[in-house]
Amino acid sequence: MFNRHSTLYKKLNQRFERKIVSENYQEYSTLYQKRLKYFQEILEEQSQRKWIDEIKENKTNEQTILLNSITVLFEEQQNFENECFVILIGTITIRSNNSLEILNEYTFGYQNVEEKSYSDLQVDNYYSKEQKYFLEDKESCIELVFERKENEDENENEQNSEHLITGVTLAIKGKIESKRFVVFDYCLPGLPIQKPLSLKKTKTGTKKLVAMVSGLSINGDTKETDLKQELLLDYLTGNLGEKRELAFQAKIVRVIICGGTLARSGIQKRINQKSTTFEYRKKNNCLIAENTEKVDLFLTRLCSSIDVDLMPGAQDPTNLSLPQQRWHRLLIPTACQNKRLNRVTNPYNCKIENIQFLGSSGECLADTIKYYPTEKIQNTEQKFNIFQNTLNYGNISPSCPDTLPCYPYQKSDPFIIEKCPNVYFSGNHDHFKSGIKKYQNILTGEQSVLSIFVPNFSKTSQIVLVDLDSLDCSTISFDF
Repeated sequence: MFNRHSTLYKKLNQRFERKIVSENYQEYSTLYQKRLKYFQEILEEQSQRKWIDEIKENKTNEQTILLNSITVLFEEQQNFENECFVILIGTITIRSNNSLEILNEYTFGYQNVEEKSYSDLQVDNYYSKEQKYFLEDKESCIELVFERKENEDENENEQNSEHLITGVTLAIKGKIESKRFVVFDYCLPGLPIQKPLSLKKTKTGTKKLVAMVSGLSINGDTKETDLKQELLLDYLTGNLGEKRELAFQAKIVRVIICGGTLARSGIQKRINQKSTTFEYRKKNNCLIAENTEKVDLFLTRLCSSIDVDLMPGAQDPTNLSLPQQRWHRLLIPTACQNKRLNRVTNPYNCKIENIQFLGSSGECLADTIKYYPTEKIQNTEQKFNIFQNTLNYGNISPSCPDTLPCYPYQKSDPFIIEKCPNVYFSGNHDHFKSGIKKYQNILTGEQSVLSIFVPNFSKTSQIVLVDLDSLDCSTISFDF
C-alpha cells in the first residue's frame, strides 16, 4: 500500500464561470470592444518598439505614424497616400464564400430532428482563395491587402495572412492605396509576462505527475472499450500491477478529464430510424440517461482515491456555447458526494503546485484550423504547429463569437490570456503530440510553454502524464 503524494491546487477559471441571471438580449459588439480596448495599449507599445524606435535607431528617412482610428485615415487620406507608413490597430475579419450563414440555421429548423444534428450545420473549412480581409475598430472598417515580397517562400514567411483568423486583434503597418490598406508587416499581442519557473530533474521517488485524459466516450457498447476503461480505472486508483508499478501510480496527484466523457455516437445506431419525432426524442433521452449513470459510476470509483477535474466537451450534457459550464450535479449525483471531484468549465485554467495549466477540450483549435488551407492541416504535425502559434493571438478563442458560439459577455472577454500558462493543452485529438516552444515578445522577452495534444482515449487508448517538476511529458497506453 502506497500513500499518494499531496499537492497544492488553485482554481483560476472563475472568469469562465457564468452566473445564471435574468438579462435582456445582449449584442456581441461589446465583446469585440472590450477585446480591442484590452489589447490597444499593449499593441501601441509593441508598435512603438518594433517600427518607430527601430527607424530612429537606424536613422532612416522612413516616416511611420500611429493613428488612433481608421476614421482618421479616411479623413486625411490625401496626407497619407504614398508619403509615409501608417500603423493601425484593430480586429481582423475574414469574409469568405465558405463562411457560416445564419440562414442555414433558420432553414435547419424545418428539417427532421432525427435526420440532422447541430454538427450538420458546420462548415468543414472556411478558407478560400478569394477570401477578403478587413480590419475593424470601434468606428470604422477597411479592406486589407497583404504585400508579399518577390521570390518569398510562403512556408517560411512568418508575416503572412494565412496565419490570421477572424477575431484576432493586431497592429498593422502599411499604406493606403485606392481605399484599401496594403499591409507590409503586422504584430500580434503575444503572451503576457510569465512568472519565472525553475524546472529541475527530481529523484524518481519524489516526482509528482498529473494525468490528462480525454474522449473516454463511456457508453458500455463494447466489451473491449469497457475493459480498457476498467484498466484505466485500476491504474489511476493504484490497483494495477506489482509493487514497482504501484509506487509509480502513487506519484499521480491529479487527473484532468479534458471533455468527451459521455458517448453519443452509438446512440443513433440503437434507435429505430423509422420512429416518430416524439419516439425518437424519448428513446434518445433514455439512452443518454443510461450512459450518464455509467459516467457517474466511473467517476465515483475514480474519485475514491485521487482528485479529478471534470471538464465538459462538445458531446457532453451541458450548454453548447463557450465557455461550457460544468456538469450539473444531478447528472452525476453519487460522484458529486465526493469532494475529490472538481466539476470545472471548458475552457479550464488552474494552478497545480507552481505550474499553470490552460486549455480546452478541443473546440477552439478545431475552429481555428478551418481558417487554414486544406493542404496545411493534413497531419498532426501541421495542426500542432498551428496550435502552438495560437498563443501569439493572446486569446485562446478569438473566433468567438463569429464562427464559434459563445456567451455575449458585456464586461470583459474571458478568453483573453491574462497570465502566461506553463502548460497549454487541447483535448480529443487522434494522436498525442507535445513540445516546448519559446515565444519571443518585444515587451516581455523569451518565454517557454509546453503544448499538449491530449489523445482521444476511445480511439488511442492513451493518457498523458505531465511531470510537475521538469515538464517532461509521456503517455501510458492501455491497448491490448
